[in-house]
Amino acid sequence: MSTDQLRWLLKVMQPERSLASLPGGAGISPDIHAALLGLPPEVYVAELNLMKQEAKEAADELLADPSCASLVDRLPLPKGAKVVAFGDSLTSDPQSWAVILHELLMAKRGADEVSFSIIAGAGERPRMGWSGWAKSSASNPI
Repeated sequence: MSTDQLRWLLKVMQPERSLASLPGGAGISPDIHAALLGLPPEVYVAELNLMKQEAKEAADELLADPSCASLVDRLPLPKGAKVVAFGDSLTSDPQSWAVILHELLMAKRGADEVSFSIIAGAGERPRMGWSGWAKSSASNPI
């Protein structure tokens, strides 16, 4: 399997997110996630970590632009604010806008102790997920 195919598989299937919504799903190990995708555990973990690192690097690149850094500073978020990104596969992707926003906030506003949750799943439309929002909002912090 090529790297592009592997990344597509991880972005689309997202067992670490989709299984977490099932009873007991939060305790499923990365080894099981990898097995469900037919991948060796070390490949699954390494590629997922690499995608997370690349999202952090994207945030760092944005913050290198003073105008972007200023925008993050001016977000009207009080200390201890709770931010929820709600959406579909574009939001739940390990390199999504929501993950990059989380990285921006952690890098630039970490002292503000802003909590960040992503309530999203591949194949779900936002209007389909409203009923499960309250249940899952407490269990999906980044």
